[in-house]
Amino acid sequence: MKNGNKNSLLDMGLLKKAGIFGLISAEIIGFVGGGFFLGKMLDNKLHSEPVFSVLFACLGLGYCVWRILQISKKWFRDSPNSDIAKNKE
Repeated sequence: MKNGNKNSLLDMGLLKKAGIFGLISAEIIGFVGGGFFLGKMLDNKLHSEPVFSVLFACLGLGYCVWRILQISKKWFRDSPNSDIAKNKE
């Protein structure tokens, strides 16, 4: 920062971390919840009560785990202090 205040609320590293955690939270809520509600609609239509809601919620959770791994790899690769970045050089 130009003013030398490292504890500033406008620290870009802090904002980037908050954005990443917000993105992960939104994806978990969206995909797991969306999968559950889509499955619930299919279960009501096909009269197969817990099958599709559980299946689609698990698919949403699996996708979220994959996305978290992808975001984590990118985050650690872009971090100047990470061991992954040091080993690439």
